[in-house]
Formats: sequence, C-alpha cells, structure tokens
Amino acid sequence: MFGLLPSAVRARIQTQTAETSGQFPSVISMANEMRNGKRGTTTYLYERIPSDIKDTIKMQAVYLPISVINTFWSIVVATPEDEALAMMKDFKNKWMLIVAVMTFGWFSLTYFLLGAWAVIREEKKRKTAEAALKQSEEKYRELVENVNSIIFRRDAAGGTTFINKFAQKFFDYDETEILGRNVVRTIVPEIESTGRDLKWIIEDIGRNPDRYINNINENMRRNGDRVWIAWTNKPVYDDNHQVKEILCIGNDFTERRQAEKEVMDWKHRFESVAAASGQIVYDYDVVKRKVTWSGSIEQVLGYHPFEMGEGYSEWENLIDPCDREVVLRLQDISRKNGTPFRAEYGFRHKDGYYVQILDRGFVLPDSTGRFERMIGMMQDITASKRSEEERQRLEERLIRAEKGGIGDTGRRR
Repeated sequence: MFGLLPSAVRARIQTQTAETSGQFPSVISMANEMRNGKRGTTTYLYERIPSDIKDTIKMQAVYLPISVINTFWSIVVATPEDEALAMMKDFKNKWMLIVAVMTFGWFSLTYFLLGAWAVIREEKKRKTAEAALKQSEEKYRELVENVNSIIFRRDAAGGTTFINKFAQKFFDYDETEILGRNVVRTIVPEIESTGRDLKWIIEDIGRNPDRYINNINENMRRNGDRVWIAWTNKPVYDDNHQVKEILCIGNDFTERRQAEKEVMDWKHRFESVAAASGQIVYDYDVVKRKVTWSGSIEQVLGYHPFEMGEGYSEWENLIDPCDREVVLRLQDISRKNGTPFRAEYGFRHKDGYYVQILDRGFVLPDSTGRFERMIGMMQDITASKRSEEERQRLEERLIRAEKGGIGDTGRRR
C-alpha cells in the first residue's frame, strides 16, 4: 500500500486491540508522528472490509515527510508482512542463485584460463623440444655424413637401411643401389678368405648382437677387392625388446691386418729357425709387462712354456742376482733409445743351476713411435763359455810356462 495520510481507504484499523495488547504501536501514533514531520517505521494489523471472509493481516509501514514550498506532505508505504517476507525470500534466493552463477562462472573462467595457459605452455615446450630435436638431428646427420668412418644401419635380417657417404665411397656403391639389399654378397662375402662362414655370422649378429659388440671380419668392395674392417655394433630394440636394427660403425683394418700377418709370418719363420738352432724366442710387451715365450725352452732351461709364466717379474727373478742389475739397465737403455739389446748373463735352470745366456733383442715402435715392444732370442752359450774359459786358462798356463822356461834357460847358461 502506498498513499498519503489521512487516506480514504475502506478499512478498519484495529488500533484499540493493538493498544491494549501492546503488540503493535497505534496507527494514531504513526499519524501523529507523520503530522509532526517525523520519519519512521511501524507494524499494525489491517482488516480487509470488502471480503466475505474476515481477513486480518499484519502490515509493515515506512513513513517519511516531503517538503513542498512552505509545507510538507507525509508519505507512507505499507506492505503486507507476508508479501514483504516472500519478496525478501525471493530476493535472497535470486541473490544466492546470482552468487552461485557468478562463483561457477568465476571457477569456470579460472579453469579455462588455467587450461589455456597449460596448453600454451605445453605448446611452447613442444616447439622448443622439436627445435632442439631438429637441431640435434642436423648435427647428428652432419657428423655421420662427414666422419671418416663407415656408418650404416641394418635390420635383424641384414638388410641395409642407411649408409653414409663415406661408406658409399669406400665400397663404391650409390645409396640407391644398396638400400634395402642384404649386406651379404654386397659388402660382405659369404665365405671369408680364412674359411669362416660370414653369411652365418651376419645372421647370428641379428639374433645375438651382444656377442658381436666388437668384431673384425673380411668385407668386399664392389669390384671384388677384399678389405678387413674393425666393426663396433650397437643393437636398437623395439618395445618388445626385439632387435629392430643394428648401428654398425667400421674402420678400415686392412693395412694393419696385413702388417700383423707379415709380423706373424716372420715370427713363425723366426721361431722355426730359433727352434732348429736351439734358441729361445720371447716377445716382451713393455706396457702390459707381459712376456710370450716360444722356441727351445724345455731343451735349454728344462721348463715347460706355461711354467715360465707371462709376467716380466718372473723372467727378472730367474736372472742370476750377480748379473741382474746390469741386464735390466742395458734393457732399459735399449727400450728408451730404440737400440738393439745385447747381454750375457746367468739364467736359472729348472734343476737349480745357472746356464750362460746370450740375449739379443730388437725394439719395435708402436703407431706413435714409442718403443713399447721387444722381440729377442736367448741362446745357451754355456758350453762355448766354458770352452772359452778353458782356452783362456790354457793360454795363461802356456804363457806362465813359457815365462818359466825362459827364466830357466837363462840360469842354465
């Protein structure tokens, strides 16, 4: 209800009941305050007249004065309490709904923004990773293509999946001519010149790559020339731990193989001559301090080859202590200067006595020019030494005899 007091409403306000019960202030009191230009609120009972059923409701009223020139009007706004409460409740529900919608919207917006930020961050990381991977692949390809080594990849069956430019040039195959083809009968002969079945070995590498991490085998160029390659093989496995492919890196071993073969041939001939002449042959690795023995060891010293051992200290301990210091010093000088080694010394026989040895060694340089290997011969000169000593004794006796004879002749005269 909205109006001016006094208001022409058809209603009877129960002022007497309110005044006697003390539950509500009198409407008369409200009217008096309004007449005096005051403002305030009040509650009163209101009985609807034009109704078949007597209906009394509680009213909530707000009143305030409004000045108009030199006078004022008092305005009252009255609303049934149940409508006011319903309106407040409705407003509360709507406000809670608005708050809920705003809260949900805020969380949705926050979730969306966080998700968008995460997507942007992941995209940035992905692009960075892709750029790094591309750069790494470019460096890897540049390295693979420019390195002076044979690099190719093959599958478990032996089919070629990649071959670098150096390998193409080395084997005289274009990439299009060898990709997809089996290495056997292209760059690997079926049978090695030593008699090994290389076809079986290539198949076994695919089955058991860990057995062939490092291996040397004969290969062949397009024109049929045989070459020796030292290989390093790295298997690549799939998710089921099956061999997917094998990365093979090789270096030409042909010259070294030929040099080793020549050395071995020479060594065998040398050992045969030494054995025939009753000499002991040794191969001394200075770096590993390992001595390999061959020749007439049992004939000269009474030892079986395995009894000699492979250690340098074992050889050193068999030298006559009276000669040891001089022999070791001469050998050290020979190794450092690369000059031939020659020494005569006593060497302990298995039976405990010492035989006289003539030791002649030759120092061999390694690939860097350092003298780290000595090959030599030990010859038993005990008999000749004794003969020489006997000859010297006889000569001394003869000289003394001659000196004594000359003296006697002079006295006889």
